[in-house]
Order: sequence, then C-alpha cells, then structure tokens
Amino acid sequence: WGAEAAAGGGSRPVVYSVSADTTIGTDTAISSSELERIYIVDSSGALRTMTLPQITGNVGNGYKLNIKRDGGNNVNITPNAADNIDGGTDGASISLTVDKAAFTLVCDGTNWQII
Repeated sequence: WGAEAAAGGGSRPVVYSVSADTTIGTDTAISSSELERIYIVDSSGALRTMTLPQITGNVGNGYKLNIKRDGGNNVNITPNAADNIDGGTDGASISLTVDKAAFTLVCDGTNWQII
C-alpha cells in the first residue's frame, strides 16, 4: 500500500485582466473541467459591462465567478436574460460602484448567487 496523488479536481482558475465590455464564456470558451474564473476589470476609462454566461452545459451547479472592479468607473454585471442574480429580475444588472470592490458569484444550477 502506498499513498498516491488524488485524481481529478479540475484546474486552477485563470485570472483575466479586461479593459472592455466582456461576455464571459464568449471571450474564452469554458471547458467542462473548469471550476471557476477570476476577472479583474479595468474601468478607469469608462463604465464596463461584464455579461455572465448562460447557465447551461459547462456552466452549472457550483461554477464560480470572481469579478473585481479596478478603476474609477462602475462595472455592471449582467446575467443572461433567462437567469438572475440573487433572486432579482431575470437579466437585471448589479453594479460594482466602489473602486476595488468585488463580487463572488456561484451558480446554484438555476441562477447566480452572490457569496
């Protein structure tokens, strides 16, 4: 008998630095082994919109997103029109209005929850 390395577990999240409006999952496809993503959004030039991926396929129960505002203008986080954030209206945005503020969102299989 001997100890062996654990199998599986997915991969470490990639940290994306963005300076333009972005649709998550369209910018870079989300693979089935990907567990989460981190976005640092440079909003120093203008308001930025981060559109969340539709909850389907590789984005399902337990998928996590971290979005941080890094700049002087707001960052709007917008779910797909069929999804909501924390029980709000489907497709309704929330905003990061304080510099260096961040939201961590997790998919519960149906919608996004702020954790």
